[in-house]
Amino acid sequence: MATKSKFYPGDIVRVRKSKDGNNHSKKNVKEEVKDELYGTVVRVWHHEFDTLPVHHFGMIDETGVGRGLKEGEYGIELRPVIERIIVDHSCLELIDRDFGFGNLCKMKSNNNDGSSTSVPEGMPGIVMDVESEFELRHVITDQLIGKKIPAEKIRSAEYVSVGNIVLYKNWVGIVKGIFKEALCETDEHHSLIRCGTTSSKGDFRYGYTEREGCKMDDNGPAYGRLQYHPRFVELRQTVLMIDWLAKSGKLTPEQSKKNPMPKPLWTELEELIIVRPDLKPKFELDSQVVFSSKAAAKEYNFEPSRHIQRSNLGTKNAQCDVMRVAARQSIVTVLWQDGRTTKHPSTDLYLHYLDFEETEIWKGLHVLYTPMTGSSRGAVVESANFLERTVNLHLYNEDEQSKGIASTEKDPVTASILEIKTTHSRTLGRTIRYGSIVLLTDFEQAFAPPLGNKMGVSSFEDFEWGEHLLIGTEAALARMGGEMMSKRQQGELSIQRKPRVAADAHEIDWFGFVIDLRMDGMIVVQLPAGRKISVSMDEVALLNDEINDEYSYYDFPDDDSSSGHSWGTDPFERELQAPWTTEDGATVENPNAGDWEDDEMGENDFEKKETQTDDEAVPANIPSDEVENSEELFATIKTHKESSVPVFEVLEQAPSDHFFYSLRSSSSKKFLSHLRKEYEILQSSLPETIFVKAYEDRTDLLRVLILGSKGTPYEDAPVLIDFYLKPTHPTDPPKAHFHSWSNGYGRMSPNLYEEGTVCLSLLNTWTGEGSEMWDAKKSTLLQIFYWYSNLFFTEAGYESKQRTEEVNFFSRQYSEKAFILSRRFIWHVLQYPILGFEQDLKKILHQCKTSRNHVEHAKVDR
Repeated sequence: MATKSKFYPGDIVRVRKSKDGNNHSKKNVKEEVKDELYGTVVRVWHHEFDTLPVHHFGMIDETGVGRGLKEGEYGIELRPVIERIIVDHSCLELIDRDFGFGNLCKMKSNNNDGSSTSVPEGMPGIVMDVESEFELRHVITDQLIGKKIPAEKIRSAEYVSVGNIVLYKNWVGIVKGIFKEALCETDEHHSLIRCGTTSSKGDFRYGYTEREGCKMDDNGPAYGRLQYHPRFVELRQTVLMIDWLAKSGKLTPEQSKKNPMPKPLWTELEELIIVRPDLKPKFELDSQVVFSSKAAAKEYNFEPSRHIQRSNLGTKNAQCDVMRVAARQSIVTVLWQDGRTTKHPSTDLYLHYLDFEETEIWKGLHVLYTPMTGSSRGAVVESANFLERTVNLHLYNEDEQSKGIASTEKDPVTASILEIKTTHSRTLGRTIRYGSIVLLTDFEQAFAPPLGNKMGVSSFEDFEWGEHLLIGTEAALARMGGEMMSKRQQGELSIQRKPRVAADAHEIDWFGFVIDLRMDGMIVVQLPAGRKISVSMDEVALLNDEINDEYSYYDFPDDDSSSGHSWGTDPFERELQAPWTTEDGATVENPNAGDWEDDEMGENDFEKKETQTDDEAVPANIPSDEVENSEELFATIKTHKESSVPVFEVLEQAPSDHFFYSLRSSSSKKFLSHLRKEYEILQSSLPETIFVKAYEDRTDLLRVLILGSKGTPYEDAPVLIDFYLKPTHPTDPPKAHFHSWSNGYGRMSPNLYEEGTVCLSLLNTWTGEGSEMWDAKKSTLLQIFYWYSNLFFTEAGYESKQRTEEVNFFSRQYSEKAFILSRRFIWHVLQYPILGFEQDLKKILHQCKTSRNHVEHAKVDR
């Protein structure tokens, strides 16, 4: 069977004709005839969520473009008229792949051109530069401008977009909303019409509205009421809504008091400085651009389209010089983990998101070196040996640790990659990395290197009334924009000036982008005007906003504000809700978050913090009828003592360190009646690797110890999980909390998170079907315990990735890390006995061959 070509979300592809002679386009007929049908991949068959139908307005599209994908199929968004189709991989030709500065990537294992590379298979790299060339077409005439126009010759057609960074005096913010005016011509009018809308209600784009592929109504943009496909020939942004995040870190306290937060709405745009969130602008397929200079336009013989505007103020000629990106090709410069830098066509690489067992290791990155013996030290990465899983480090100087300065005079220290800790941007956002948006500071910061500090609080979302403020500001945005448009139509408003561009902001010396990380720990920051400066780590702080938090586990490309549309409720929209939840059903946004400063927090402190806020907590008095029923319950349950270690045992009192100890609830007769049946099942059916403790004084609590399966990296590793049976049990499944002893080194298992979250369909903390979900009439506690025992090496939702080269490669790295962390768990329980298992645990571990070795080592250490 031939190997299927693999495409990823964001890929630019050409859709070739299928075996029946067409590619099934209904809207982009001209492009299909010319065999120039281009589109972007938005759904992929090898992603677990795309194998299911897409929910649209609460319904499932089983037959159309929202149906579940079969193996080898892809969902494509065609341009210039937005159209979605599903095609087989054999109809697709990869044209370009989307990369930007700071993106993570990997090399394809089999390049289409048959070329070979010396980059080890699976080694991650980080993008340092992207050189792109474009094929451009005029948005109205569709005239082909040129096939190889370099990126430096063009710029975005709009001078500001939602998501751009704004600087004003000593403040930095983000554009959250825009009011746009447009000049529009239609076949039914002999003059240009002026109309406007806010970005929250819709958007204007140059050219024909039919290319949006969207149905307009009275609640949408004003042009939705126009007929005959209006054409927009001129756009301008007149009012901006700004979310102010932080002020300059170089201000003294006295100066800071004199710099209050600016207003949220702006019409005086010339007072603002607009900074793009990327060092280099990224132009996606169908992005709208103009030539960066008159000389560039002349070089390619470009002629704008011309239009006439007639009004009571006279006749005015308008012109449209906007083009759309019809195709793109890129060369990518990559810094690999081993310190080498190479260039490759974008089609030889693919975007990569760190898996839970991976550590972000790059040249110049600040990390915490945590050897098993000795104290932890801050360090700077020189290089990594991907195959040997080792890292070369330059340790911080003893006298300059507070600055994060390292000595490069001595040879680097070689350490295991498992002795390195970093904080990924996708979780806590504290790793200073290539492309980070930073503020330069003069004051003493909260965290010492290698931790990176953060600055910034949303002016809209930090307070309880923030949502109301946002809604009110959007209404004011529309009102203010409408008033300006009315005055402009009457000739009462003078020409509005545009915002300043970053290249002219030479006075800004407190804001910039990280463009290089040096071996001595110094950080190279590029200021808005282009000047580069070197600073130590204690002089910079990450800007606290969504731009810095780039990574997520299941991440499709973000809506491109420059493209003028968003997914909204489109059939291709992905409901990328995190599948992991807490005991209360809350979404876990950073399931494997591990922060260095949390290492000193005691486990009991963390538990108290969590349990005190639980909605189900009730006073600790139990009705007398429960006591009577409990006595009857335990009178019929006899603990088996035949074996040296009972697999099921009822103790008198629950341990005080049980995670759910502070949750006290009364138990009904129905609850106790069902629990008796559960106990009988556990007495007779538990395997010899699962040990359960129940408690006479707390019928709602269980503590379960599970030993890792033989022949796996988890062999003999003790896994401790606390359970809480709700008063509504068995209608509702129990809550569970996993006790992690990995000390910030990551998850031992994909389903067991460091903060205690467990991932299992039977607990409704993961999606499932049929018998995989909790059934009040059929499901039992024994099923849950068995599932945990069998799920150590299974990541839910990865069935579609089984046996792929990439997964097989990472399974080897995963097994190595799992084995080492498992041995750490054994060491932990030998040093810190588990309450309720003090006597049993020694017997259990002494019966295990691998654990006996650790017992001997523990004796030697003492």
